[in-house]
Amino acid sequence: MKIGILSAHRSNERPAADNLRIGNEIEELGHDPVYVNYRRSLIGLTHATNGLYQYSRDGSKIWPIEVDAVIPRIGRRAADGILALQALESTGVPSTAPSAGLRIARSKVETKIHLNTADVPTPESIVPLGIHPKNTDGLVELLDVNDDAPVIIKTNFGSLGKGVTLAESPRSARSFIDSMPDRPFIIEEFIEPINEQRPFDVRSIVVDRQLVVSMLRTASTTKKKKEFRANLSLNGKGKLHTPSPEETEIVLEAANAIGLPTVGIDTMHTKDGRVVVTEGNGNFGLLVERMTGLNVARCLAEYAIRLAHGDGELPMVVTDYQSAATPAADYLSIA
Repeated sequence: MKIGILSAHRSNERPAADNLRIGNEIEELGHDPVYVNYRRSLIGLTHATNGLYQYSRDGSKIWPIEVDAVIPRIGRRAADGILALQALESTGVPSTAPSAGLRIARSKVETKIHLNTADVPTPESIVPLGIHPKNTDGLVELLDVNDDAPVIIKTNFGSLGKGVTLAESPRSARSFIDSMPDRPFIIEEFIEPINEQRPFDVRSIVVDRQLVVSMLRTASTTKKKKEFRANLSLNGKGKLHTPSPEETEIVLEAANAIGLPTVGIDTMHTKDGRVVVTEGNGNFGLLVERMTGLNVARCLAEYAIRLAHGDGELPMVVTDYQSAATPAADYLSIA
């Protein structure tokens, strides 16, 4: 079987380390990885061409992408990647993460709308659209938060913790709001961390509609800088986390609401005992492997192969992630 890995390659035309990890696992399972660079592709919509094509740097060679299933790893220029995935899907190629769900997950606002519609617990939020009012006091007041409570402000698009700002109070939030461009952004209640000194969240990885691993991420906080974001890209620390039945149920409900059988779901625990979903990530990184010991790349490869065989609904090989966890290769050494 040929398993496509759809991504935006580096400037040197080499796939990113995470994608090489997945490709190595596909080979270990006896199949062929096909690395597809959607930044150098075209969609054929003529009587003679139909589907996705790849072209060389100088444009002298063009060839059709022929794969039995695809694992989308869409990050940069996500709109281009989603269109490329749609082209593959239009020819019957199954995907571990459908384009419709990735389009929702790409937008924090759309994600929140779908989660809210499905009654999945999320932080209370408001989303100004279009031109801002001259007086922004009423916007923040809709959150019904204490006048001294912090407020989170997020851009609609962003990853790795970027585009997320903490305003110390609704009053200070107004100056951030006034500086935001006239496009959708999110004003969100601040979830007070259980441990104020070391804020944390949980990243759970869902593959084939099953929660395969959860990682507790702790923010990197020092005396000089009190960081509230727990992203590993911001020097956060991660370790294996055992989710409660309630956490597992909420994570799977969130994945289903977004429409992604394979996704990273971020949750936080509130001081009053709630579990709330903060974000969905359709292109989660594989640093979780080093933090937890689970071979996530193998899970992705196995799911794609089952889809290629037409039996993607069958149970995963990895069902008990704690007992079946296998050490992942040091993918950072693959350059």
